[in-house]
Amino acid sequence: MTNPTKLRWGILGAARVNERLLPAIVEAPNAELVAIASRRPGAAAETLAKYASQQQGVQCYDDLDRLLDHADIQAVYLPWPTRNTPSGRCAPSAAASTCWWKSPWR
Repeated sequence: MTNPTKLRWGILGAARVNERLLPAIVEAPNAELVAIASRRPGAAAETLAKYASQQQGVQCYDDLDRLLDHADIQAVYLPWPTRNTPSGRCAPSAAASTCWWKSPWR
């Protein structure tokens, strides 16, 4: 069940930044982790288990498009440089109205 007062997040990628990102989303009173996806089979589930194992109901995908098409996601975090963004999918999609990514210049 989704909470209308929380921003519902999806994360594309199982990068090491999730060590800090997942706990921050989980602990934020105005955020809800909905899904995580990775192109590497099993990596999304491993990342969730490692950094936010207490979370229930979080979807794990081995297909980035499945996360982007998830109807309950409002914002997507991309933990990679923009040059690696899936072609044409960073624009707001049917699922997410916002895309965020880690700046390659920081």
